Amino acid sequence: LAKKEDIDGFLVGGASLKGPEFATIVNSVTSKKVAA
Repeated sequence: LAKKEDIDGFLVGGASLKGPEFATIVNSVTSKKVAA
């Protein structure tokens, strides 16, 4: 996957499956806020 275009990283563990935790990760690197 790391060699695929437009893949900048990976989510490992439970954060990739839990909406609020995932939204926190997304919001930390974007200017638009995402609701989970």
